Amino acid sequence: MAYQKPWVARRAGCIQHLPGGFCVHSESQMAKAMQLMASQPGQKKRLGLEARISVENHFSRKQYAKRYCDLVRDVVDVLS
Repeated sequence: MAYQKPWVARRAGCIQHLPGGFCVHSESQMAKAMQLMASQPGQKKRLGLEARISVENHFSRKQYAKRYCDLVRDVVDVLS
């Protein structure tokens, strides 16, 4: 996702809620999803861009640091 590439993956954890790709249930579904992306470069590019934007907005070091600081601030407020 960070490299602006779309993804195809088996459903696990929260991956089904991430933008930029397809969740599949079987190898045949995975093959079909990969063929779809290969045959539709515009959709592949759009999914890759969605993935990259998601990384920048939610999973970057900056975002992790901000959420950690917010958590510490909340804990301090509760204990004060």
